[in-house]
Amino acid sequence: MKILILASNPRNDLKLDHEIRDLKNVIETSRNRQQFEVEDALAVRVGDLQDLLFNHRPQIVHFCGHGSGQQGLVFEGNDGAEQWVRAEALSDLFRLFSANVECVLLNACYSEEQANAIVNHINYVIGMNQEIRDDAAIAFSKGFYRALGYERSIEQAFEFGCNAIQLEISGSSKIKRSAATDEMRKIEVVDAIQRTPIPEHLKPILKMKPTLTPSVKANITSSEQSLTQETRTAIQLDIDKSLEADVDEEKSKSWWYTLPGVITSLATAITALAGLVVAIKHTDWFGPQTPQAITTPSTSTSTSTTLPSAAAPVVPAQDPPLVTFPTSPTRPTYSVGLPAMRDYRLGAATFTLLKAEVSPQTTEKDVLLIRLRMMNHDTFDANFWDRSFRLIVDGVPMAPKSDLNELVAAQSAKEGDVIFVVPRGTTGGKLKITYADGSTEIPLALGSRR
Repeated sequence: MKILILASNPRNDLKLDHEIRDLKNVIETSRNRQQFEVEDALAVRVGDLQDLLFNHRPQIVHFCGHGSGQQGLVFEGNDGAEQWVRAEALSDLFRLFSANVECVLLNACYSEEQANAIVNHINYVIGMNQEIRDDAAIAFSKGFYRALGYERSIEQAFEFGCNAIQLEISGSSKIKRSAATDEMRKIEVVDAIQRTPIPEHLKPILKMKPTLTPSVKANITSSEQSLTQETRTAIQLDIDKSLEADVDEEKSKSWWYTLPGVITSLATAITALAGLVVAIKHTDWFGPQTPQAITTPSTSTSTSTTLPSAAAPVVPAQDPPLVTFPTSPTRPTYSVGLPAMRDYRLGAATFTLLKAEVSPQTTEKDVLLIRLRMMNHDTFDANFWDRSFRLIVDGVPMAPKSDLNELVAAQSAKEGDVIFVVPRGTTGGKLKITYADGSTEIPLALGSRR
């Protein structure tokens, strides 16, 4: 999920740099930090808005700066002075980008009017119904994004933001995020006295679109999806290579993965082919032999003595190279004993063991296949891939040999196979599942198969 921060403060009286720093910090220290990408733009001008949304294609747009009700939000003009943008213009802007944007946060005073206009096109919009103190606005941002980083929904994150205001504001900041001048504030004193003041934590308001769009991420172009998938695959391969360097040296030392092994296998194939040709010739497959071959004893004798050596060369027995599951249908498979508990909740995902079986692969190795289902309870897509799984045998972790690399959509489930190659005679192990910041180890009983 990409977050775009738009900061504009022509008056230079707000601590927007603190807000951006704190926002990034709470995301970087959260459990699901790898699922977030934060971009920021400072001193945003009105002419920059469309370009920034085109270039970054964010799911959350965060504005921090000044606001003043009907007048709108304050951005910078080309000359560096203040320039107002009204609710109608902002509403039309986000209508054009509604295929990508899921949430808009207007962290500015009196931004409820803009929120009411934008929510006609965007699922979630957060605004402020009165003036809000600078430290309260910063506290709300921290609480909101901290909750998102720990797999909370936008509605829940809003509640955490309001609670963060209650917990954090110290009363030392008197700066408001209102665009009114000092003279205007003096004129408004009488009206302010007549109004009933409300606590800072009640000033943020959450607006929800009457009919929520099921998933704005479904409209992202296929080229972007493939690019993201390629990036994830590259990361997975790099991690797997580093993990397998210590625990999977046997494969690199195997006879069939060395140059002598390749040469020997080629020589074996050539010798067997030559013997087959000679055998076919002696069965008259290519027609009767020439008279010279029939009437000359020496030729017949030579042929009869040469045939056995060509047809049955002496070659050292070699194991065939490892191949991936599934194996030949003629090879038997053996069920693996699974624990009574089959469902394991880690973060916003539930992993369910469906079945496990062992199949002989070579004279020294077996293939262990484990089928699992991953249920994604989150509001965002989640990875379902090999890097989440390790098989621990005698205290040594083993990386999978499968190619599981799936993306599970929000609030849905998907099944997949994780495959390990284990030494023949292995009777037990533990499947370790690591997801988000949690992990679990599941005992497996391979049993006696010989």
